[in-house]
Amino acid sequence: MGKYDEVSVVRQLNNVGAVIGINSASKVIKVAKNSSIGNGTSGKIDFLSHYCGYHVEIVDVIQQQKERDEEIAAKKAAKKAARKAKFAEDNTFKGITRAVDKRMRTIKRK
Repeated sequence: MGKYDEVSVVRQLNNVGAVIGINSASKVIKVAKNSSIGNGTSGKIDFLSHYCGYHVEIVDVIQQQKERDEEIAAKKAAKKAARKAKFAEDNTFKGITRAVDKRMRTIKRK
């Protein structure tokens, strides 16, 4: 088709809010569910899907946001547990002597 070329269409669609992402390697276009897409954007998506071999996926943004929030909460909990374990180690005799040795080395440098 003479009107479009793949690279420029992908660049233009990356700026559209309804298009969540375009993966050129796997040729997948992710579009937000219940989003308003104009005629031009729809034409560009049709060009990529019919002439360039892309596949369109309709993604539920709310469900994706919930999954992302759960993942972030799990990471925070793991980080908090690791920090708590580190502080528990620091309060042992070994951790205290290491901290004192480190402090003495910094004092000697000054």
